[in-house]
Amino acid sequence: MKKITLWLFALCSLAFLWQANAQSQSTENFGAFGSDAAPTVLTINSTDITVNQGQPIQAVSLGTFTSHYDSPTGGTGWCGDWYDFSLAVTGGVANGTSIPNGCDADFNGLDVTGFTTITITSNNIDPWIDTVYFDIDLEVTYQTPSCLAPTNMAASNVTISAADLSWAAGGGETVWYLEWKAAANFTPGNSEEDGADTVSGTPEYNGMLTSLMSDTVYYVYYQADCGGGDISAWSSFTFTTEALPPANDDCANAIPITIGLEMCGPEVIGSNVNASNSGVSQASCAVATYGGGDIWYTFTMPSGATEINFSVNSSDFSTTQVELYSGACGALVEEACATASSATFSGLSSSATYYLRIYDWGNDDFGDVAFCAGTPVSPPANDDCANAEVLVQETNITSADLATSHPGTIESATDSGLEAEECNSFSGTANDDVWYAFEALTENVNITVNDEAVFIDIVIQAYSGACGALVNIGCADAGNPEEVMLTGLTIGDTYYFRVYQYSDSSTTIGKTFNVKLWSSDALSVSNAQEKALFAYSPNPVNNMLNIKAQHHITQVAVYNMLGQQVVDMAPNAVSSEVDMSLLQAGAYFVKVSVDGKTETIRIIKK
Repeated sequence: MKKITLWLFALCSLAFLWQANAQSQSTENFGAFGSDAAPTVLTINSTDITVNQGQPIQAVSLGTFTSHYDSPTGGTGWCGDWYDFSLAVTGGVANGTSIPNGCDADFNGLDVTGFTTITITSNNIDPWIDTVYFDIDLEVTYQTPSCLAPTNMAASNVTISAADLSWAAGGGETVWYLEWKAAANFTPGNSEEDGADTVSGTPEYNGMLTSLMSDTVYYVYYQADCGGGDISAWSSFTFTTEALPPANDDCANAIPITIGLEMCGPEVIGSNVNASNSGVSQASCAVATYGGGDIWYTFTMPSGATEINFSVNSSDFSTTQVELYSGACGALVEEACATASSATFSGLSSSATYYLRIYDWGNDDFGDVAFCAGTPVSPPANDDCANAEVLVQETNITSADLATSHPGTIESATDSGLEAEECNSFSGTANDDVWYAFEALTENVNITVNDEAVFIDIVIQAYSGACGALVNIGCADAGNPEEVMLTGLTIGDTYYFRVYQYSDSSTTIGKTFNVKLWSSDALSVSNAQEKALFAYSPNPVNNMLNIKAQHHITQVAVYNMLGQQVVDMAPNAVSSEVDMSLLQAGAYFVKVSVDGKTETIRIIKK
């Protein structure tokens, strides 16, 4: 009887000792990345190990070591060819161990129990510098906790202000402690939390975590209470509440924007992050697939304006779809759509209210979109033949590179009414032409035009005659730059040319170019003598044009660009003032007769 009792006591004691010394093993991974030549160093301290849940560590060994080229998932076969690694251990059973120039398998299995520090350093062994990612597993054996920590917390039904939590019990416990804090990590059990609670029964916390801040990271710690004062280590978890939808998430809350006058208005920056579906059907003119996430803006057309230019300055969307509506929210009328970075919306009503709807194709790209809108700039002053800009031809110029550049633009240019003529078997559409005029100083004249940063596909057409009775004498439509080489011109005659873009549908916004008017011929002696007949100033002129000559000025006649005489004078003096104050702004020809000779000059009236 005594023997049996003694045997049972021994068996119970062994079971108690086994329970007290039960072991668990977990793997913890550590890694680093950077240049192999820097070098990149991974340092692991014994205090970095957390998988033991605060329990005594009984053994540690090195597990799998892996290196990747250029990315976390890059090739693993380059260690030993392009780079390798050196390992050093301080403290514990492997104190002083050093493994130089090692690769994946060279470190595996090393017993480092009781270590203080493990250091792994990259070595560059080829002429090139590479980015390397490397990591190692530590196999940690530790005393199994008597109260296992809960695991696998998850958040569900997350909104802007609430969330439900659930987790897996560590063992058979039915009581857990929760602590949480917004926007900052903290030490649990140290009165640093924003909130805390005790959960009993099942491992879930539903409908209780409320009054949270939107778009905020929450740090959560949870532990098990196994009874009898036995409490597990803390487990941790984070989740982020949803962001508030944009203020302009629907038509009724559209944000007003300012339309610039003859310029793009103030830049507007919006975001589709957390935007919902406004419920408005996709416009029929839209090409992008609508999947929700639309944001809304509204504007009032400036008085007298019927057209705006819309420009997307930057966008995080794969395709930025813009829809324009008139009417009112709930009764919108589709007007136009655009996906290009710039668009012109025309045919609008002065002083009317409009709505802009913007979204990403498929609603799968989230971020900012920046745009602006404004009425078109006024047409250029040389928008038609009658107001052609006067250029002075240069002579003795050996190449276009040496000629003077005259800036020009077709932005907001309108159709002058003269159809495009065939050039190099192409016709194009001259609905945005601008005009120039010059007096031929030589028989041969070159017109060179090149566009600037924005490609235009320029066409040049040159004419003799007068506005309303022009004769085509040359053209260019071959590339950039374009150049027309005119020959056989009559010295002293006035010639015209116009510049436009070939396409009839491309926008004119921001499209500029340079014009050069030049000839390699020298100015003729007779022409130079004619130039010395008189002097005049100013040009352009506001009111009075002053003319001075060496001999009597017998006649001064002023003609508009249609050939109509608007001023006729007979000064019979060596100087004269021509009153142009009553003339409309524009270009005029002034024919001056001195001592039996006549010269025509071109004057701009402001």
